[in-house]
Amino acid sequence: MVGDLQEGIKIIDTRIGGTLNYISDYTAAGFEMDKGHHFIALHATADQGAVITVEVLGGYYGETTVDPSDGIMILQLHSNAEKIKIKATKNGMAEVQIFDLKNLTLAAAE
Repeated sequence: MVGDLQEGIKIIDTRIGGTLNYISDYTAAGFEMDKGHHFIALHATADQGAVITVEVLGGYYGETTVDPSDGIMILQLHSNAEKIKIKATKNGMAEVQIFDLKNLTLAAAE
């Protein structure tokens, strides 16, 4: 559930704020826990027929394609110094947005 991962996420312009909860084990979702214990769930939309990709800049995984059926992405973070890059491409034209995460609080383990 998204509520288990995060609280109070708000996006203002290109800044994301809120709290990411400490997750001790999320390997069932395919994540390697040595790469971070914080996850953010986001939803992206674009014009029909566009391909949306996402990448955590400074993260451990490269660019991945977002499932066009729901636009939902769950990203693993290890620091709020990272940035999230979302790109929508259609007919050879691309629109890119880079989101700053400095306003995110990464909760400590309990």
